Amino acid sequence: MFKSGTVAVTGRANAGKSTLINALIGEKVSIVSPKPQTTRTAVRGIYNDEGCQIVFADVPGLHNAKTGLGREMTRAINSEAFSADCVLFLLEANSRGLLESEKKLLASLNREEIPVILVITKIDLFEKKKMLPVIADATSQFEFKTVIPISSRKKDGLDIVIEEICKFIPEGEAIYPEDEYTDMTMKEMLSETIREKALLQLGDEVPHGIAVEITKFEEGDDIIKATAEIYCERKSHKGIIIGKGGAMLKKIAESARIDAEKAFGTRIFLECWVKVREDWRNSESSLSEFGFRKKSE
Repeated sequence: MFKSGTVAVTGRANAGKSTLINALIGEKVSIVSPKPQTTRTAVRGIYNDEGCQIVFADVPGLHNAKTGLGREMTRAINSEAFSADCVLFLLEANSRGLLESEKKLLASLNREEIPVILVITKIDLFEKKKMLPVIADATSQFEFKTVIPISSRKKDGLDIVIEEICKFIPEGEAIYPEDEYTDMTMKEMLSETIREKALLQLGDEVPHGIAVEITKFEEGDDIIKATAEIYCERKSHKGIIIGKGGAMLKKIAESARIDAEKAFGTRIFLECWVKVREDWRNSESSLSEFGFRKKSE
């Protein structure tokens, strides 16, 4: 009996969604940074074993949308969560109460009778006594199928996550070939890798207004030649991204190239340019161009 299904991984920003999926899959599917809203669209990671295939959707962190991009991110959360066979709802072990956006999502999932598993993350970082009130508060307000404390970093509890998910996904054939671990193209993966390096290198003010578009992607026999345009919303931010003498942009591009070469198993020649597009997060045409909204919408 083979099982196959979809699981949406939800929760607030920095709850550990991307880190969990990467740990479960055993490959780097989603980019990771300590900054909020690192994940902007649904990124799928594919788990395979002898008895099942689980397609995890890493969705943006729950937040109060203030821009067009934010509203598209909220749409992505709802689209994935309400079409999934099961939902993992993540809370850090030291969380202080549920956000209103979390309560709204959980209430809707309960009404739709979609199975929700409460996953308490980062248990290796906090004392157990801090975790117990978090569990008590959440379970007193909403129905969860089970509660699983985990540490993605130490891979503690991950086998239980898979075991519990398999109770709620249906019998059926695999959705993807068993040798695939993501539905992202190499071009998309490179774009996200560049954005991850920018998030890690830049200060708190700049990253939220960054988008990356791959304008050239040519695969040769032993090398990929790519050009990326990094968009920001202000001229002052462009200077920060480029850095003195181009040092910051070089650092971002070089670290992205190294990671991408490891992932793709080939050499990469990467050029990065920085452009300003003011208020692109509220522009319907820009959101479509950068892949956050279908152009037919």
